[in-house]
Amino acid sequence: MSLLYADLPERPEPPAARSRVELVLGGIAAISATMVGARIASGLLRSTTAADRRVAAPRESESVTGFTGVERVVEPESPIARLADIPVVEYAPIADGDEARSVVDSVPDPAPLPGTGTLPKPLPVSAPLEPGPAAPTPTTTVPATTVPATTLPATTVPPTTVPPTSVPVTTVPSTTSPTTTASPTTTAPPALVDPPAEVHTLVLAAGLTMTSQMAGTIDAVGYEGWVDMQLDPSTTPDPVVDAVVVDFDLLDADPEHLRANGLGPAALSQTRWAGFARSLVGERQVEEIVVGLWREFFAVHAPEADLVGLEQVIRTHALGGYVALLDAVLGSSALRSAFMLDEHPSVDQVLDSNLARTLLERFAYGDPDEFDETTVETAAAAVAADRNGYLTALVAEPRVASHIAEVLAGHVLGDAVPDEVIAAAAMTFAGSGGSISDVVRQLLVSGVGVADSSRVRSGLGWLTAALRALGAEVMIGGPWNPDDTASLPGALRLLGAEPGTGALRSDEAWLTPTAVGSRWGVSRSLAGGELTDVVLAPTEPSSATSAAELVTDLARSCGALLNEAEHEAVLHYLSLDGDAPAPALDGVTLADVRGLVLSFPSFQRRDGGGQ
Repeated sequence: MSLLYADLPERPEPPAARSRVELVLGGIAAISATMVGARIASGLLRSTTAADRRVAAPRESESVTGFTGVERVVEPESPIARLADIPVVEYAPIADGDEARSVVDSVPDPAPLPGTGTLPKPLPVSAPLEPGPAAPTPTTTVPATTVPATTLPATTVPPTTVPPTSVPVTTVPSTTSPTTTASPTTTAPPALVDPPAEVHTLVLAAGLTMTSQMAGTIDAVGYEGWVDMQLDPSTTPDPVVDAVVVDFDLLDADPEHLRANGLGPAALSQTRWAGFARSLVGERQVEEIVVGLWREFFAVHAPEADLVGLEQVIRTHALGGYVALLDAVLGSSALRSAFMLDEHPSVDQVLDSNLARTLLERFAYGDPDEFDETTVETAAAAVAADRNGYLTALVAEPRVASHIAEVLAGHVLGDAVPDEVIAAAAMTFAGSGGSISDVVRQLLVSGVGVADSSRVRSGLGWLTAALRALGAEVMIGGPWNPDDTASLPGALRLLGAEPGTGALRSDEAWLTPTAVGSRWGVSRSLAGGELTDVVLAPTEPSSATSAAELVTDLARSCGALLNEAEHEAVLHYLSLDGDAPAPALDGVTLADVRGLVLSFPSFQRRDGGGQ
């Protein structure tokens, strides 16, 4: 199950900035249904060959009106429409008089990570805000959270670097929160108390997910207590992620060792999958959004082994001092590779100047007009002579404090952050000697009441929200291959959110026609079960008797509540009036409608479901 929109606290009146979002995205609701119909008619949405057809099969234990495992059966006399109740299944071509032949068993098992023999693991995406035990105060031991089973296939898979072509056929676990067997003398834990609406609004605005553990901790120690725990990640248990990455043995390997043994690609695959798992189901959420910021902020082109080393540096210093972070980044093999400092004498003034210019423009001032070539030459000489000393003096400059505060504020709270909030963050940065955690705390606390949860989701935020909304099971592991458009890494590239590519965008930059069009394409592939590393959860049967009720149920199955225009767009696609009897939907139509819902304007907002 997913967190339905109705379960959220009542949203405050939208700020004026929302009008910009609605103006840019509003046309999608009116044209999406027409686009789907046209693409189906032209054969562009799905191959017209039966070999590529996906249909939804019914449960054996219950008759599902309008479905069989082979073809759609139309029963107009039935007023009750039920939705598919198990994941989609691929079938081979159906010849006249022949029975359908399932091809699920013919696909190969997932490949291990190259060089490690580690198989991909299924990662259930837990529903947010499920009732569960509240987390204790920081001075007590936090109860362990039940970790979903990650039993590997019993069959031995020979080592290979071929990407998996299909997810294994697994039973999708229930997304209901685990329960603990209590002794007869104990009582059940009290129900969680939802955090205040303004806190929930800030959580959504920051791109965080209100999990049961988060809600329980806020209830126990207060919002600011939870913030302090997040800024000290060691106080926040993360058992689900820990269970996933326990076999990733190259995350902390020395880049030189990786390079010497040809393990760079395998280590980078583990690094990217671990980062995705943390973004999807991790509990140390504040740390992860800051790591994501620095990953793109310091992005460079470098060999895989060096990029793994850069990720290690960023995770170590993400919430520490900015001087230490800058010093470690500039001293990393990734930066030396990017600027070819190891391929030429260290006295090469051109290369030193290039590094110094990047330092000043990207990492310090944020504006090339803030310095001249004399400043570049001075910086190059100072970095070569005493890097840490020069960086300490540089970070103390007010211009640097303003730039880094603005970068952090934009990433955490959005483009429309009040000037006074940024100014306060800059003062905190300067007064703390460049403490990143102090600035983040300032933003998360002062942002309550001013954060805008209607801001547009980032590409990664939209994809993880869609996976949660669909109750998907994600296969974590295997080669990270963004060239494979039928995979999650490929989907991130299509969304403009491939990690480590410098994909730091303003909120409005996610609203370009290309960005919005990419989300439509990925949403249809995801809802249709076409991503090989995603297994969709069963769709609950609907008891709707009218077409309008059925559309509402379909939206709720995606964790969304449609506005009037979007609701009408779905009915238009189905060629139905709202008062018409609820139809029986085949698997293709079901996937089309769910894809529409995920691409509608309401789901592009951070408060639009799937949190």
